[in-house]
Amino acid sequence: MPRCGGLTESESTLTNHAGRLTGTEMLHIEIDGQKLEVEEGSMIIQAADAAGIYIPRFCYHRKLSIAANCRMCLVDVEKIPKPLPACATPVT
Repeated sequence: MPRCGGLTESESTLTNHAGRLTGTEMLHIEIDGQKLEVEEGSMIIQAADAAGIYIPRFCYHRKLSIAANCRMCLVDVEKIPKPLPACATPVT
């Protein structure tokens, strides 16, 4: 089962000259020992896919709504006592 490490640090959002938010926060996470920089709020399965890390899935497809019914994509998340579905768990 893939192991998702905790957040190690985060980068601030980008702001324009008026002080308004123009970008999203990028977070540093670790999946199976590989350090990644991902957009806050993206799902774990999306972050893994972008890094070329395969997480098995059955009901997930990027163009469909998230059901998280099959439970095939369960992953261990640091500081969480039980596995969570990677397709429905956002990076925070």
